[in-house]
Order: sequence, then structure tokens, then C-alpha cells
Amino acid sequence: MLRVASNDRKTGIEVVGDVPRGTHLCQFYQTKEDLIDILVPYFKAGLENNEFCMWVTSEPLRVQDAKAELRKAVSNLDDYIKKGQIEITDYCEWYTKSGKFDADPVLNGWVEKEKIALEKGFEGLRLTGNTFWLESKDWERLQKFGIEALSAQEVLALILGRGIAGANLTTEHIFKLKL
Repeated sequence: MLRVASNDRKTGIEVVGDVPRGTHLCQFYQTKEDLIDILVPYFKAGLENNEFCMWVTSEPLRVQDAKAELRKAVSNLDDYIKKGQIEITDYCEWYTKSGKFDADPVLNGWVEKEKIALEKGFEGLRLTGNTFWLESKDWERLQKFGIEALSAQEVLALILGRGIAGANLTTEHIFKLKL
């Protein structure tokens, strides 16, 4: 029997299930525990899917907390880190390296990360970014350019918004989850 490879990716998010590559998800959250409940299974599934995972953290879940929580679900997390399959970094090291937010280098950086991931033999890029720190004037540009830049790629993206602040998301987001 011939098996055709599926473009669907396991999200690790039970209520969402599998989604096609290039899917963007948005989750509104209220607490640090909300983030843990959605992101730990999301990244665990990405590691199990042989995807390169990039977790850009910000308040209320910082790098060390994210690693500690993921380690509870992924006992060999250090192996994945050493192998270069996952990066967990603070938003100021990715979004505001120059001291201010500029969408172009951030989004071009994601495209480059995806290219490198494929060259290294990973199945694609799984990423998340918490927009807790983002000013409203920058939101539309990040959202519009990000969707255009990443939709055709081997990328599964989860964008996080605190409370109802991100309620102006566009219809390009297939799912909008609220815990």
C-alpha cells in the first residue's frame, strides 16, 4: 500500500488537532498557567515531529520557567537543545535586539530559521511569540507581514495575546483560542 506523506502537523493542542503546514494559530491567555498548558504540549509535539522549535518568551513566562516546564514533559530536553532542535529565547534577544522593534528583521529571521531547519533535516519550523510587550502601533505590521511571509513556508506559528488586547486579529488566523 502506497502511503502519501501528509502536510498536516500535530499541534499538541487537543482541541485543535492536526493542521496543515503554514497554519497560524492565536491564543488569548490570562495567566502564566494558561501559557504552560498550551505551549508545553505544542513544543513537545514539535520536537516529536522532528521540527525545529523556536520559543520566544516574555512576561509572564520567561526563559528559565519555560525550560523548567518543558523539561517536566520532555525528559530529554537537554538532548534536543544540544542537537540544536529547539531555541528558547527572551523577546528582547529576538524582537528588540536593536533596542526597538522592527518587523522586517524579525520576520526575515524567522524565514531564515526555517531555511536552516530544513537544511539540517528538520521537518519545518514551529514557533511562538508572546506579543505581551508589543505596542499596538507595531501589531498590524507584524501580523500582516508575518502571515504573508510565513504562510507558504514549512511553519506552524502560534501567536499569543494577553486578555482581549489581541482581539483585532485578522481572519487569516484559522483558529482563535481563548482559555
